[in-house]
Amino acid sequence: LPDFATQLASAWGLDGPAGLVVALRADGEGGGPLVALAGGLLSAEGAFEAAPYQWQTDLQKDVSELLRAGSPGKAVASALSAVADATGGGVGHGLPVLGGTTGIIEQEKLTDWKSQYQTGEVWESACAEERCLEFFLDDVRQFSDRFERYYHEAMCYPALNIIASSGTPPRRVLMLGGGDGGIASRVLSVDTIEHMTILDIDEKVTETAKEYFPSLSASTADARLEILHTDAIAWVTKHADSDLDRFDLVIIDFTDAPLESMFSNTFYASLRALLTPTGVLMQNIGSMQAPREIMDLFKKHAKVFRSTFALTTAIPDYATDYILGLSSPGVVDPWSVDWAFWARQGIETTYYTPELHYALFAHPANAKRWLGLPIEVSPSRPIPMQQASLRGIRVNKQKGENDQVLEATKMGERSAIKVVRDVEGYCPPDGGECRLLRVGIRPALSHWTTIEQEALALPAMNILGRRARRVLVLGGATGVIAARALKYPQVEKVVVVDSSALTFQYVATWFPDIDKALQDSRVDRVEGDVYEWLLDHAGERFDLIVMSLRHSPWSQPAPTSRIPCNSRFYAHLRGMLEPHGLLVQPASTVQTPRHMKRLMALHRAAFEGGSVWPMAHGLDFGVHDGEELDGKHMKPPAVTLVSSPTQFDPYDVDWAHWQSAQVEAFHYTPSMHHAFFVLPAELQRLLDSRPPPGIFGQSLTGASAAESISAPEET
Repeated sequence: LPDFATQLASAWGLDGPAGLVVALRADGEGGGPLVALAGGLLSAEGAFEAAPYQWQTDLQKDVSELLRAGSPGKAVASALSAVADATGGGVGHGLPVLGGTTGIIEQEKLTDWKSQYQTGEVWESACAEERCLEFFLDDVRQFSDRFERYYHEAMCYPALNIIASSGTPPRRVLMLGGGDGGIASRVLSVDTIEHMTILDIDEKVTETAKEYFPSLSASTADARLEILHTDAIAWVTKHADSDLDRFDLVIIDFTDAPLESMFSNTFYASLRALLTPTGVLMQNIGSMQAPREIMDLFKKHAKVFRSTFALTTAIPDYATDYILGLSSPGVVDPWSVDWAFWARQGIETTYYTPELHYALFAHPANAKRWLGLPIEVSPSRPIPMQQASLRGIRVNKQKGENDQVLEATKMGERSAIKVVRDVEGYCPPDGGECRLLRVGIRPALSHWTTIEQEALALPAMNILGRRARRVLVLGGATGVIAARALKYPQVEKVVVVDSSALTFQYVATWFPDIDKALQDSRVDRVEGDVYEWLLDHAGERFDLIVMSLRHSPWSQPAPTSRIPCNSRFYAHLRGMLEPHGLLVQPASTVQTPRHMKRLMALHRAAFEGGSVWPMAHGLDFGVHDGEELDGKHMKPPAVTLVSSPTQFDPYDVDWAHWQSAQVEAFHYTPSMHHAFFVLPAELQRLLDSRPPPGIFGQSLTGASAAESISAPEET
């Protein structure tokens, strides 16, 4: 192969200083190398940013692994991206096409059916740059075969560890719904489980899982599992007062809408009667996009059970934040876990880890307000729902028609910027009209996009504390990041650079309370090309640089849709930081792990000797052009990188300074700050990044919360 590559380089005139041949042997078998490089570029002076021999070795290793795995298409894409990264030009150049195969996989319906209870569909789609299958019931995604373990692990492993820590290991499990076998597979991976019963009324669900998701439904052949295709509600009512052996764990895995009316206090009392005194009930409560329904369910849990806690998850197949409920007839401390039980299981997980266990019990500010939980001023222990007011939520009343377009301007042939009246949009603090700003196909300003904007700004501002005086925001014409930063009294200057003059204009017209921040005397608002501005202002220094720019592989390649992915660009950004400064950048989502890993490597190279910490958080994903289903290009959790030339501990925060700033955050809380830095298990492995030590001050060898964690106080 090396001789062949050299001959090609000569025959095609690529042996000059700008020529390169990358030859791949697509069969991935046999002796000899699978990758060979040739051409004059390999020996051209200054052609590579890194040592050329190390770069070649890394490329050959990575591409060979993909070829041996039977993925020649990915191997070609990886080789091209590596070449672009290694030979990338200055700040405004070197924009390789990234994103793997996610954008080219077509979404196709493979089957559909209708039973007497519901409709079902199986689709082929894209997940994590690979083909995957997705299962829908009544047009609601239930799971994908790529990401199903996020949800299924969250629905059982926290509860099983809490039960085991009570002194009696879990043995008997009852599940309502879940006939696909996904949760059962996770439950039965625990060696103490002796028997599990599934009650799922629709046999068609089980049949579909066996045909299209055989690995997921493998548990249905386990001798410890009994599946009854019957009315689960009637079964529970019938057996609540019987002499049936009690269950250590009961799981409710129903679809949401069809059974809401069945979730009565009487029903939950019957479930309580089926539990052992130390037993646990787990239920999928729903997305935070339906807060009233969530509150109503927690009211019933709190009335019937002695201990009730919410869990906040970021599940790729669902809208974030996705809420689970954990209740028990006994007194439960969800942080008091004997990790020896879990360690003995030796289960390799995709989502759940001991650190994530603690993070699941941290909740965003909007959820706490809606549920009537106090918003803490420092990282705090979870509070049972029995102590929440559950007083209800204020619903913004729109005077006009929802989704009404208030103003729109075309941006090219297929795109536009517009403001619509929308209850899911940004609602001003004075209770005025809720509006959503949409740039192209994505929301740019709403309550849900605020989740991402706060994740970019507030953790870094709190890590820096009083050192955060000069802030640079690349992108960010919506003004949310600037508004949050200006709440801190020590901030002297905020520079916002964005190429979209229309976004600045629309924010000024339709979101005056946010535009007020952009008109602050401490703000320099720059309408222009971000990369040109960086070159022209290379001598300036900042304490914080926030890249509020989205890498958009679903759009045509352009400076506004691609972020430079070469080390010179990140070296330039590092040069504009103070020694203690932080660079914050959205890395990607679970849908594009190769891009995420590449950015992590670039940050680590640029900030060698310092620190690079990844955060995981929710995001507002949606339907993009060419999609039949949502989430083809983006799915939660999103990952954001926080990097510094100096080593730092992201948990070393002066929370008194945060309290003095009096930031009324929509999503961010001190407890969420700790939770952000705990990635799902598979992302920890992908990025080779463990969480910072001391999550909530916990010792992972057991016991309960450390005394250093404060009791909750209401601000």
